[in-house]
Amino acid sequence: MNEMTQSRIDFLQEHLPVLRKLFGWSAAVLGDKIGVTKQTISNLENKKTKMAQTQYIAVRAVMEYEIRNRNDSTYLLEIAAALLDLDSLSDIERKRISEVMAFVSAAAHNHLEESTVKAVMKTFLDNLNLNGKVLSEIALSKTNPFHWLEKINGYL
Repeated sequence: MNEMTQSRIDFLQEHLPVLRKLFGWSAAVLGDKIGVTKQTISNLENKKTKMAQTQYIAVRAVMEYEIRNRNDSTYLLEIAAALLDLDSLSDIERKRISEVMAFVSAAAHNHLEESTVKAVMKTFLDNLNLNGKVLSEIALSKTNPFHWLEKINGYL
């Protein structure tokens, strides 16, 4: 596995607790969705074990399925998934994205109005000069839901 693939896996593992909560899943529910135990999810979130590439693919697949099949608003979910797919980020950008992910999680938890969230997210992403990249990732995801899999397969 090359460095780019490992970087994507590490980034997902780092943000797994926030993403899981954003999607409304308990550790047990996510575990059931990807065929592992609640304890495995807990170990991944607490970094007691390193996320395997197969686990990465499984988590991303259920996230993508959820985004495509939810009846409620998916804006925050789309943003979260797009942030996972950004390439060539500096350490500072990744740190700032972690702050964005924390905001996304808090916004979902506090049921903020979507218009408020969109305005704040646009400001966050504009400040990072990432708004265009994120919107491109969302558009790509809508035309090719598994583009993220192609990205990591290109690095296998």
